[in-house]
Amino acid sequence: VPKLKEFYQKYYQPDNALLVVAGAFEEKEALALIEKNFGAIPRPSRTLNETYTIEPVQEGEREVVLRRQGEQAVVAVLYHTVAGSDPKAPAVDALVSSLGHKPSGILYKELVLKGLATEVGGASYSLAEPGAFYFVAKVAKGKDPREVSKKLISIVENLKPSQITDTDVRRFQADFARGFDLGMTDSARMGIELSEYSSMGDWRLLFLNRDRVEALKVADLQAAFQYFKPTNRTLGIFLPTKTIDRVPLLTKGDVTAMVKDYKGRAEMEAGEAFNPSFDTVMARTQYSELPNGMKIALMPKKSRGAPVSLSMDLPVGGPDSLKNRLVALHFLPRFMLRGTKKRDYEKLRDDMAILKAGISGGASWDIDDANEVSFGMTTIKGKLPEVLDLFGEILTQPRFEAAQFDLMKKELIANLSESREDPSDIASRAFVRSVADYPKTDIRYIPSIDEEIKLVEALKLNDVKDLYTKILGGSAGRLVMVGDFDPEQVKAQLTTLIGNWKAPVAYQPIRYEYREAVAKVQVYNTPDKKGAQVAVGQTFKFKESDPRFAASRLAGLVWGGGATSRLMNRLRQKDGLSYGTGGSFRADQKSDIGYISAFAICAPSNVAKATAAIREEAARFVKEGVSEQELKDAKITYAEQRRNSLTRDSFIMDLIAKNMDLGRTLAFNKELDEKIAKVKLEDVNALIKDLIVPEKFFAIEALDQEAAKLPAPAAAATPVKGS
Repeated sequence: VPKLKEFYQKYYQPDNALLVVAGAFEEKEALALIEKNFGAIPRPSRTLNETYTIEPVQEGEREVVLRRQGEQAVVAVLYHTVAGSDPKAPAVDALVSSLGHKPSGILYKELVLKGLATEVGGASYSLAEPGAFYFVAKVAKGKDPREVSKKLISIVENLKPSQITDTDVRRFQADFARGFDLGMTDSARMGIELSEYSSMGDWRLLFLNRDRVEALKVADLQAAFQYFKPTNRTLGIFLPTKTIDRVPLLTKGDVTAMVKDYKGRAEMEAGEAFNPSFDTVMARTQYSELPNGMKIALMPKKSRGAPVSLSMDLPVGGPDSLKNRLVALHFLPRFMLRGTKKRDYEKLRDDMAILKAGISGGASWDIDDANEVSFGMTTIKGKLPEVLDLFGEILTQPRFEAAQFDLMKKELIANLSESREDPSDIASRAFVRSVADYPKTDIRYIPSIDEEIKLVEALKLNDVKDLYTKILGGSAGRLVMVGDFDPEQVKAQLTTLIGNWKAPVAYQPIRYEYREAVAKVQVYNTPDKKGAQVAVGQTFKFKESDPRFAASRLAGLVWGGGATSRLMNRLRQKDGLSYGTGGSFRADQKSDIGYISAFAICAPSNVAKATAAIREEAARFVKEGVSEQELKDAKITYAEQRRNSLTRDSFIMDLIAKNMDLGRTLAFNKELDEKIAKVKLEDVNALIKDLIVPEKFFAIEALDQEAAKLPAPAAAATPVKGS
């Protein structure tokens, strides 16, 4: 504890901190607030030492082998390289990206396509000091990790100049430009990016790095081959169950000299002043319907960089038509992104980068929308018509290539195999299965992770193709778009692209209903996992139409919705049992499945204590209720969260889509907020007493049971005042 205090007192000081403010604000007012709140903090008397050592050149091959229980073998190779501010750093980033790119990279082609690995990737660390980059491969089932590591090393360290081309450079530049331009439209992301580059030496490196990427040549990437030397390599292998040839000395460059004459580009269009309120959103949103019956909602909104976002939900099929086909339904939307009839997977990915587009798809075991698939799209105004064309092509002309089906199937199985060893994934799946406990013969049955793996293994290409042909369509769909666009032009284009895309069968919802969860403790052993997960809950009948819904939102905040919640105060602040904890109240929108939940991440040795503490807090919650001050604070927190949420396009889209699904407008949310502001203390406490029965709580514990037998670590130290 004294050392912890010493650390905080030394480093958590104004002269070692960086404050970044990004978003819509008045500069003078912000500076005044910063001066008032941060300027009052006294300057420390101590002096921090600058880095006085240089990382020595590695003198030989290194290898680390990790042996733990598990199923997914992994191999990785890491090489030392230059600092993030070095002029050569972008070439290193580009080379790493090109080699690991899916599906065009040589590592992907040599390892994944040839069946040695299920996934490959790579990344470089952009740090203030000379750092590192690495490549990683998930070993395919039945393959020898040692042989895969030899193949990985052979590819990288015997790379020929001809294997890196202008196409690789342009692809990286397009990917980088897309991320950079879209990032400039996101205030939160910009704030993080500025802090990252500042930590490298100066925030202007963000723009200098962009310029360096744009100027990259093939020769720059080929020059980075110099780091692919055995003496500069560290090999890492995760196993479930000669002449020194050094790289040149790597030193930190003079960042001040790099940026002192740098001139920025013209400032991006700032957008408009947007009042984040329900009235504003309702006034701007235009509702209509496509010829196939799909409901659309378009909300024009000018933001920095002219971003445009789209979400689409497609309710499809029903209990009869989807019997034994839900795994295929979950597989389908992501598989549709593996190519169209006009573009293979590689071409599709490249075109998305050039168009600054992000397109995603998904479906899962969802008790709210069991038979829905969802798609999302992001781009900028200038690229919108082309991106919409591409989106329509993905929806109506999927490629369904056998090779990509096999690859994606292997990836999914590998990810599920990892999930069945992850305490968090195990606990999350077990919680949902406890809430929706149906027999295997019922379409609403949610399989265990092991059962899902078997279902995916049995999946055939024709299963997915047949599902698309006989089930998918936009007849019951909902589409929401928010951003800088012309609504009439967008509607006309959507009508042309998907206006006649109809579902072959009528949609019938697969509806989950309230079932009382069994009050028992479920324990899952996760050998060799250092962290553990606890999930606790109780089900009850509760829906959003209940007059007590407003009170439940505040009760949920007090229970587990913030840094001062009951769960946080008990498990983290007081007992020091959990690294992170929280909880919530759920009210069903369509049926009557309500529950209270709590979770905690902790050491295996603290699992039993954490579970007991949650139960004790639940009993105290019922007995003592919420205090007047807690209710007041919860209302303030809720109002602040709502204001902040309405500044985000993604939240606005989700809110509009949800209300379209439920046949209501945002007037419901406005009225709800008004009710929440007027909720009385007795209403909240009556709700808690009516619904919560601690004796009915079920608990899920995912942990290394052997590690739980070891002595518990010391409780977390109390932070130093003012730190």
